[in-house]
Formats: sequence, structure tokens, C-alpha cells
Amino acid sequence: VTVIGKSAFISCRALANVTIGKGLSELGSDAFRWCKIESFSVDSENGYFSSDKYGVFFNKDKTLLIQYPAKNSRINYIVPDTVAEFASEAFYFAENLKNVTLPDGIKTISNRLFYYSGIEGIIIPEGVETIGQEAFASCYYLRNVQLPESLTSIEKNAFHSCNKISEIKILNSDCEIYDDEYTIYSKTIISAYSGSTAEAYAIKYNRQFEEIPRTGITENLAYTIENGSVIITGFDKIPVGSIFIPDEIEGLPVTGINPELFAGNVSVLTVVLPDTVTEIKADSFRGCTSLKKV
Repeated sequence: VTVIGKSAFISCRALANVTIGKGLSELGSDAFRWCKIESFSVDSENGYFSSDKYGVFFNKDKTLLIQYPAKNSRINYIVPDTVAEFASEAFYFAENLKNVTLPDGIKTISNRLFYYSGIEGIIIPEGVETIGQEAFASCYYLRNVQLPESLTSIEKNAFHSCNKISEIKILNSDCEIYDDEYTIYSKTIISAYSGSTAEAYAIKYNRQFEEIPRTGITENLAYTIENGSVIITGFDKIPVGSIFIPDEIEGLPVTGINPELFAGNVSVLTVVLPDTVTEIKADSFRGCTSLKKV
């Protein structure tokens, strides 16, 4: 057999095991769609396809994961580092699977990749740029999800009906979220930076929003931005001599300095704070034995 045609075994729910010989060179789309297979086994001499010890179906060099056997009894699966992409619906109906580890180098979570699967936990690695349509839809056991800064788009219904996700954290302020109320489950808290596309989505669809404090470094000062103001949290280099704290950073007022900000510094002589500062936290100048003037 050299060819398995499109939809050849679609919805064969009783099909448990598939053994593929060395001659197969062409696999039609949806050939094993909606089959509750326990294991794939591919002849080692096949030049186009392969399988691993868990019965997962790949192309020959394992750069494409074609299909995870939906009825496999494993609850944890580490995707091989060789995998760079997934076929759509690759983990469809994998109801026993609870945790999946994705490799670095993945760019896209393909359409309906985990649709109706049993996954509870997943880490989306930095480098992923797209969450495809319905990628996690109806994952009823999936819990909190953090989406990396590299993510640029969340497609339609990506997290629809994920009713156990209490929070989704979106780190890219410009991530494009498909404009539909079902893209993210209605009771999920959306955590993101102020002024982000995620905040705009939360406001439009009346979702609970929590601001993520944003950090940065400028002119030796480390800072955090939250609720429209700046808190000085530290220094990039140990401050010496006279230190001037600016009245604003990124156009926002500097309103406070962290506890123990200068504590133990024996090289600071003078500190100038702007009139925007409304709070000096505990022990800010403890142990500054050379400090002469504030």
C-alpha cells in the first residue's frame, strides 16, 4: 500500500491499532480523523513516516507530529525536540492526556490542536506566535495559562468553553485577539499590561481584568509601572555620590520608592526626590552612613 486517501478511516471509532508498512508514501488529509486509536506503529524502513515508542504518528524525521493516538492511556507526554509543527487536530479527543510539554522552536499552535482533549496543564514556550482557531476549545480541565511575549495572535474560539481556566495571562501588549466574545471563556480573568489589546478586549466583552505591573530600566533606575504611576525598585548599578530621582518615567509620575532601596549603601552622599513622590517605604535609607542630605 502506497497511498491512504482523504478521510479513508474517518470516524472509525472502534479502530484501536494501526500498523503502517514500509511502502506508504502518501497520506490523505483527515485519514484517521475522529478515530479513537490506541497506537500507531510504522515500519522502520518506511521512508516517509515514523512512530515513537508511545505509538505517536510522525513524518519520517519527526519534524511534524501528525496524530497522537486519542485512546492512548498515558497522562503525560513530552513532545520530541525535533518537532517544529503539528497537524491540525493532532491531539483531538486525547481524553486521557493531562499534561503536555512542548518543545522550543514551535511557532504555531495549530487549529483545534487540543480540541476536546483532557489536558490540565501546558506551558506555551517563548517563540510561539499564533494560537489557532479552537486550539484549546472545549478543554474542560485546562487550568491557568500564560501566553508568551512572542505571541502575536489568538484566533477565533481559541479558548472557548474552557470553563476551568480562572486566568489567562497575556504578556504581549499588542497581541491581536480575534474580535468575538467566545475567543476567551467568559468567566476567565484576563491579566495583561495596562493599555494592551487584552485590556481592550476585556472592556469590550465585560471580562474581569487584572493589570500586570510592567518593569523597566532607565538611566540606572529599575522601576515598575502599575495603576498609572511609577515605583522605583532598584538600580542597574550601585549608585554613588548624588542621586536624582526623576519626576516622571515614560510620561508617568514617579510616586514611590521601594523598601530598602538605598539600604546599606555607604557611597551615596545626596538623594533628591521629586515632589511627585507620595511615599517612602520602610528602611529606604537604613545603613547609608555617608548620606548627608535628602
